[in-house]
Amino acid sequence: MAYLWGWEPVNFANRHAAFAKAPEPGLMGGVLLPVAHNGVAMLTDYISPEQRFIATTNQDAVYGFGFLDNLDNEAIVVQVPDFGDRFYVYALWDVRTDEFSNIGKQYGTKPGFYMVVGPNWKGETPAGIQEVLRMSTSWAAVCPRVFMDDTDADRKAIQPLLNQIGVYPLSQFDGKMKTRDWSKLPHFPALESSGKVNTSG
Repeated sequence: MAYLWGWEPVNFANRHAAFAKAPEPGLMGGVLLPVAHNGVAMLTDYISPEQRFIATTNQDAVYGFGFLDNLDNEAIVVQVPDFGDRFYVYALWDVRTDEFSNIGKQYGTKPGFYMVVGPNWKGETPAGIQEVLRMSTSWAAVCPRVFMDDTDADRKAIQPLLNQIGVYPLSQFDGKMKTRDWSKLPHFPALESSGKVNTSG
């Protein structure tokens, strides 16, 4: 039972620690989902079949990913651009991988700014925030996914939307939609594995 209930938090902590070593958001090994710590980074095309971080990925969506921590002390802002009729969803998982968000087309989410906080966060919610999402743990993972047709035209059309997907600390929030050209992400070498499990957390 200890293994069953303890495996996911240890796995989460190990992946979080690996991602935190990157100096900024970027691609790891050229194929792994973008590395982001207390933020998000987006791919600009379908996820590579060579990556081994996520099993059974969607084959019709562009992925992003990031780890968030210390949510009890500083809230994180999540930007949602106007996707129009395009399908999208932002998953937000706690350390046990319980999903805590209702951000996506199927939920009727309005474009704008959303705030992610930990269970013990007691700060103020600034004007311009649509909704506060309170996680059950002070660590979280965020994974935006946006539908894309497998055509050159849709690859081009989706880029401005992807560039408006942003996740950043509340201290950087100014009520304006920030943009970033995700096609210019730096590449970091893949981390070498010893084949051993780190249980020091």
